[in-house]
Amino acid sequence: MDIAHQYYADNFCSHTPLHPEQSGVEGQKELLADAARAAPKSRQQILHIAAEGDLVFVHIQTTFIQEGKAQTARYFRDAEPHEQEETAKGIALYRIEEGKIAEQWIYHNLADYVQRHGASPMPGQAREVGE
Repeated sequence: MDIAHQYYADNFCSHTPLHPEQSGVEGQKELLADAARAAPKSRQQILHIAAEGDLVFVHIQTTFIQEGKAQTARYFRDAEPHEQEETAKGIALYRIEEGKIAEQWIYHNLADYVQRHGASPMPGQAREVGE
């Protein structure tokens, strides 16, 4: 977490609903540290990547086992740890400014996951699948 400032601009802004209450680089560091505690053996794979101008588009896949309870990421705070390996895919859009990430938009297929594991529904999502 000590090197986050090498990758994120001082004015970093996340437009992702999972982001913690704290904004900026400190909020991102908090979110990454929390994810590492809750799922220390998670793996991320870049499936596709493209860039145009100051924008970078990434199709990502994360495989993880939630071993601990998340404390920071909204909508995951209530998810109970379990021993089943999960896979989430998503799209990330990053805006680069002076070689660092200035803004990010990340969308995963995590609504089903948080509902299956007892977490709060994400905005606009019903509490149970199919409602």
